[in-house]
Amino acid sequence: MPWPDAATDAAVDASQDAKVPRDGVDPDDIPGGADTCVPDCAGRECGDDGCGGECGKCPKAAPLCVEGICEVLCIPDCEGKECGSDGCEGGCGKCPAAAPFCVEGICALDCTPDCTGRECGDDGCGGSCGLCQGQQSVCEDGQCACIGSCQGKECGDDGCDGSCGACPEDAPFCDGGKCVDGCVPDCTGKECGDDGCGGKCGNCKQLGPQYQCKEAKCVCTPICVPDACALDGCGGFCEGPCGCGEECMEGLCENVACAGKECGDDGCGGSCGQCPVGKGCSPSGKCTCAGVLCGSVCCQAGQVCNPNTVSCCQPSCVGKLPCTGDGCGGICPPPGGAKCCDEDSDCSDNDVCTEDQCAFGLCYYTPANIPGCCIPFTWSRTFDEGTNSGFSFSWNGGGPFPGMEPKWQVTSVCGAHSAPNALYYGMAESGGFLPQCTYSLPMFPSTALATATTPLITLPAGKVTLSFWAKLDIGAPAAGELVSIEMVPQSAPLATIWDNGDLPVPNGASWQKVTVDISAYAGKTVQIRWMYSCTNVTQSGTSGLFLDDILVTGGC
Repeated sequence: MPWPDAATDAAVDASQDAKVPRDGVDPDDIPGGADTCVPDCAGRECGDDGCGGECGKCPKAAPLCVEGICEVLCIPDCEGKECGSDGCEGGCGKCPAAAPFCVEGICALDCTPDCTGRECGDDGCGGSCGLCQGQQSVCEDGQCACIGSCQGKECGDDGCDGSCGACPEDAPFCDGGKCVDGCVPDCTGKECGDDGCGGKCGNCKQLGPQYQCKEAKCVCTPICVPDACALDGCGGFCEGPCGCGEECMEGLCENVACAGKECGDDGCGGSCGQCPVGKGCSPSGKCTCAGVLCGSVCCQAGQVCNPNTVSCCQPSCVGKLPCTGDGCGGICPPPGGAKCCDEDSDCSDNDVCTEDQCAFGLCYYTPANIPGCCIPFTWSRTFDEGTNSGFSFSWNGGGPFPGMEPKWQVTSVCGAHSAPNALYYGMAESGGFLPQCTYSLPMFPSTALATATTPLITLPAGKVTLSFWAKLDIGAPAAGELVSIEMVPQSAPLATIWDNGDLPVPNGASWQKVTVDISAYAGKTVQIRWMYSCTNVTQSGTSGLFLDDILVTGGC
């Protein structure tokens, strides 16, 4: 029997094609026939239709047909891993509490999250860099991607701007996912998706990577990395924490630490700026004039504003008399809080018991001898004139060698309470054999009796007070050394009114102020006598007895 030629084969094929429609049912197998087969692809997108045909072919993105459903071919991979993903939605193990973080498939004690260049997926420490939104959106290599689906389709859009297949020439149009003979595209009210004939009404990806077609509209799916202040890719923004002194504003971290401030600390270890010369930073962070504001100019420290010229000026009173001009529209101040004047009326103190006078530009006040007015009493000695100020002295005993004995003297050599001089009992000068201001030496026992007596003083009636400053650099009273004060009235026995045992510190190298009430002798004429007695060896290194600024007041 001869082999059929090519023409014969083509004729046979054409005959068979004419008998078999597209759905694979033989014309002879019509309902009622003995070998009838009805294809069944309900709920299937691939595989056998039950009659020797196919329900569809799977795309490359999901090439594996499992029970009529196209699935992604995935092979788990845990090689070299002890934790993390196996690549197929499974795991390679869990980390123990001792090393709870999975870092690149290895369990570690510490981990620093890293989402650089990632919008989804693992942050490297078991956390997330973000979640992808949308039914067909999945995370691939840290980026959100769309996985197409062609279930129940043989053509048309796969939902991710991809295709479910092309239609043949005899049924070139796609209608509802099926290939048909004729079709009129319809994109009325659509931005994207199927035009009803296998075509597209628009491509959402042209608007941006986060746009997807949903219900014929291009919809952007915002992506926000957890705990990050950033733009969401859809014209919006994600709220999240910022650094020190910053606030999240519309997806950007803005520095607000220095808002409304010109200077000062920004609260984060930095500065909001420096003020120019002559200005200082206020607590509110504003540069304000640290000195005097003169017109619109800030005067520097020590300057004043001259009211005549309205300019900054440095006043000077060097070599000028009190109450004369200071060169800047002011006057040189008088000493001791006195008052400047041009005439007597400028000095009025509204006190009838004083006479007010203006002399040489200064006010002077003297008690008025008017019945009923009190005239204050003051008697004082500072020894600053360098004389004994009317005092009389006596001393005996002491001294290591003849001509080298302690004595009373007015001197500046050994110090004073108010410079330059004080009344001193000791050896201010020793001819170079001993240090200056020496009173005693332990190898030469001595006894002494020394007195210093004021001239006659007539005390006023009323309350009278004696005050003076003393430095008692001698031995303690218990050691046989004593400083006392005696009142010597003209017509009455003398009496001791004070001794250094009354002081909180009866001896030492510091100045102490002493105040004694002598009102019992008011109205009498008296002398005041300081007495120093030594009946024992004075301790080594002492300098002696000092008196200064003696003052008697009373009468008012």
